Amino acid sequence: MSKEIEVISKVLKKEWYQILIDDCRAILTERIYNSRHELILGKGEIGERIYNDPNYKKETQSNKKINEQVAKDIGLSDRDIRRCIQFYKWVKEEYEKITKG
Repeated sequence: MSKEIEVISKVLKKEWYQILIDDCRAILTERIYNSRHELILGKGEIGERIYNDPNYKKETQSNKKINEQVAKDIGLSDRDIRRCIQFYKWVKEEYEKITKG
């Protein structure tokens, strides 16, 4: 065994090293969770922005084409845009149920 491998093997067995690894994993887990949470919020905001746009509402005949173009221009798929709008509508409906009930 080389000297470097011996040193690494000893370090890996030390308590401080395991604490370091646990802390780094916890940080990574938290940040991944936060980024996913932010992405969900962002998609809801995109759906809200599109759904509530007065010009979008006027163009009901061409919303499918508008969705396709918006998706292309912001780097999402047409399906993503439809889901953003559906998600926003669902949240809005659920919120209205809670606040009225």
